[in-house]
Amino acid sequence: MRRRQKFSRFFAAARSRAGAALLVVLGFVVLLAMLTIGILKNAQREILWQAEGYARPQLEIAACTALESALAVIANFQNIDGAVYAPQQGWNDALALAGFEYVPAENAWRFDDKTLISVSFFDESSRFPINKLSESELTNLFIALGISDSDAANLSACFADWIDSDDNARTNGAEIDDYEGFDAEYIPPNRELSDLREIRHIKHFREVFFEEDDRPNALFRQLESAVSLIASSGKPNVNTASDAALDVLCYETDVNENALRDYRSPQEHFGASGGIFRNANDLSRAGAESLANKVSFAVRTLRITATARRGTASFVLETCVEIASSRGGSNSTPFTLIERKENIRRE
Repeated sequence: MRRRQKFSRFFAAARSRAGAALLVVLGFVVLLAMLTIGILKNAQREILWQAEGYARPQLEIAACTALESALAVIANFQNIDGAVYAPQQGWNDALALAGFEYVPAENAWRFDDKTLISVSFFDESSRFPINKLSESELTNLFIALGISDSDAANLSACFADWIDSDDNARTNGAEIDDYEGFDAEYIPPNRELSDLREIRHIKHFREVFFEEDDRPNALFRQLESAVSLIASSGKPNVNTASDAALDVLCYETDVNENALRDYRSPQEHFGASGGIFRNANDLSRAGAESLANKVSFAVRTLRITATARRGTASFVLETCVEIASSRGGSNSTPFTLIERKENIRRE
């Protein structure tokens, strides 16, 4: 009897030790599996990065080709029509006109068997060039946005002092001495804005255009859609002017901005493209002849974004070009590059 009990205790202890050993082994197996998965993931990431690094030259070539093709098409419109007015001329389909195959499922054009390309356009001259406006022009813009006359005058004076090259404060303006105790980290840099949100550091601007936590408010969004940091002329292109820019242009005039929008509308002209304002006579058709001295009719500063994609990798080339008013000859180019940015990213 005692012998059986002794053997029972022995086997129970053995089973307990075996169970513990099994748990330890299973723990090591799980740990090893996790390590293996981590190693595989790292290897996969490394392979992807190497593949993307290998793909970069091909992607850059594809993006540059898309950009050059778009510019060639736009230059052709410039040569034929004498000016680049608006995308509804037809150059918004630049890659199609350049002969690339459209891939509807990807909303892109085929560059080769593995690479897709696309281009997008934005007319910077559709907005007011905030860095180029005179103090009185800036005051009128602020008033058109709904700011009181006195506040608008103060804002424009402080803005002008912020970007001018001297330290002499204007009447109602602000220079270095006026920023003591206001925001000591920032003083007038005496240069043009490079980021619109920089205005929160200009005296009086924060309380007008930002919430208490420094988030842009609705008025900032209106300003943002009405101004450009790099447009070269004070007269927005009426063919591409933003809604906010149209509101400013039509402020205190008898012009109905909806009439301008309707004229540019494809539905109004029963086709794929809308109407184009080429001169003051065209403005009269929309009852807007009084804007003749306030607007321009052609794209002068065009932002073009060319993207090339292959698998999970993409290369984005963003450029901004100035467009000459007319071509000097068949071998000349109407474009002057003023900004170029590039990056490669994974989707």
